[in-house]
Amino acid sequence: MSSTGALISYLGLLADDANFGAYNLRHHDLSQFMRLDASALRALNLMPDPTGMGGSAKTMSVFGLLNRCKTSQGTRTLAQWLKQPLVNLHVIEERQDLVQCLIERQDFREALLATLKLMPDMHRISKRFQKGAANLEDVVRVYQALLHLPGLVTTLEEGGFDHERWTSLIKDYWLDKMREHVAQLATLQEMVEVRDPDTLWH
Repeated sequence: MSSTGALISYLGLLADDANFGAYNLRHHDLSQFMRLDASALRALNLMPDPTGMGGSAKTMSVFGLLNRCKTSQGTRTLAQWLKQPLVNLHVIEERQDLVQCLIERQDFREALLATLKLMPDMHRISKRFQKGAANLEDVVRVYQALLHLPGLVTTLEEGGFDHERWTSLIKDYWLDKMREHVAQLATLQEMVEVRDPDTLWH
């Protein structure tokens, strides 16, 4: 609790009334991840040298070699996975199976990529909404992303996978969460699409 108090103080969360009731404490199971300190990260050369003294990021770090991500969100996820390696064999094998699915099913991978390229950086936009700093442009960008979500859900539903395990993993990791997001954001989509001010007021 002392560490949490120090973090709240450092972030200045209590200085803004808008933060009250906006956060929840959740348990994060650290036992599933290998602990790597700054010295280990440098020794393993996992991430690019922030000082720029270590040479080209594409040839001098594991992150640079692996990073072929098409979105900023994917780049952040890759960095997080490298900094927090899994030790849970079951979850590691699930990730490997998903990667194998994307490698072997080029049509499925390209269909996902075509939609994901149209998506804004939802992580950063959500942070602005949480801080109450979002503007009309952010609302429109989320709305435009919502218009693509049904197609993304359809792609995940109609993958036509040969392996039942792939179908199960895609449902658990992606499809169920995507359906939940679509349902949660339906109200925002309706608010953007409404044209009658009286209807919006009611």
